[in-house]
Amino acid sequence: MSNSPLRFTMREMRAQMTNRATQIVLLGLAMVFGLSGPFGTFDALEPLPRLLYWAVVVLSTYAIGTATANLVKFGLTPTGMNPWILALVEGFVGGVPVALCVLGINLVVMGDLGINPWHLLAYCMIICAGAIIITRLVERARVPVAQTAAAPAPQPPAILQRLPLPQRGKLQQISVADHYVEITTDKGHGLVLMRLGDAIGETGAVEGLQIHRSHWVALDAVVRCIRVDGKPMVEMVNGTRLPISRSFLPAVKAAGLIP
Repeated sequence: MSNSPLRFTMREMRAQMTNRATQIVLLGLAMVFGLSGPFGTFDALEPLPRLLYWAVVVLSTYAIGTATANLVKFGLTPTGMNPWILALVEGFVGGVPVALCVLGINLVVMGDLGINPWHLLAYCMIICAGAIIITRLVERARVPVAQTAAAPAPQPPAILQRLPLPQRGKLQQISVADHYVEITTDKGHGLVLMRLGDAIGETGAVEGLQIHRSHWVALDAVVRCIRVDGKPMVEMVNGTRLPISRSFLPAVKAAGLIP
């Protein structure tokens, strides 16, 4: 029931009609048309009735046009139709009830159609299609901004802040060197006075694994696992080969580095 055409249309209409920007645009159009009096309404109606007339026309045609367009969208989106062709179809189909709405209002207010019906139909179809295409373009332009705001760029691991700027790159491995740890990135390496365990704690979100009491590796920097004289080792992207100690072998296998 939640995916029925009526529910879909009502949900879309509620979102559109309660949008502050939409309300401001509709009010602005009603004021502009009411004051300028296009399509002969300036001579046919007094100022106040003309403002009321255009307010009714703008609001009712927007509601009817968007409701029809949403029904068309619900029915044709699953077909995989090109989105721009779909927008044209929504506009052209939506223009039909919009034109009928305007003709009905003219009959009630002015006692006649007020305009050639076929001309009005053409105007309404073109205006509706243009409005939907502009809406799609605006929505498309907003998507990257929304995605950027929702998914900020990941922060580099804290361990890199200990290296000189030229060596701060993609983390590859950390190895013990006397009382220091040697931090290797794709831009070089540097020595930092700290314990290996503390260094591993600063790798942050980088997916890695300790393979030896003296070595930690980033998983995406491991090319393959090999055996040298029967001893398991990992080969890194920079060509370095590091030993895998027996105590860390189960973790290495669990990570999928060794079949």
